[in-house]
Amino acid sequence: ALTRRERDSNQIGDTGAAAIADALHVNGAMMELNMGGNKIGDTGAAAIAEALRVNCALANLNLAGNPYSPEAKIGDAGAAAIASALRVNGALTTLNVQSNDLSEDSSKSKLREAVKRRSGFNLYV
Repeated sequence: ALTRRERDSNQIGDTGAAAIADALHVNGAMMELNMGGNKIGDTGAAAIAEALRVNCALANLNLAGNPYSPEAKIGDAGAAAIASALRVNGALTTLNVQSNDLSEDSSKSKLREAVKRRSGFNLYV
């Protein structure tokens, strides 16, 4: 079974992120997913967040560096969706969302709050 997937720097946009999210809904083996340096925006991040609500295998998710273009970047809405999903997902242990368009007061604090009681969780904002 495929347990790791590198999809970094492939210009994946929201449509591609949604397709990967659809696969994550049914994939019970993928443990690591690297989608950094793409063109994923809030819509794609929200799709990934929905998958995180039901996926119980993915442990490491890299979404760093997705402000690839002005029209496609993970911002506060995408981060809020991910933070909400982290409240019900118990499998993820590492999340990297560095170098995105996240505000300190809103997005970053919501993400920190969502994982603050999870011992050993690695959050990179």
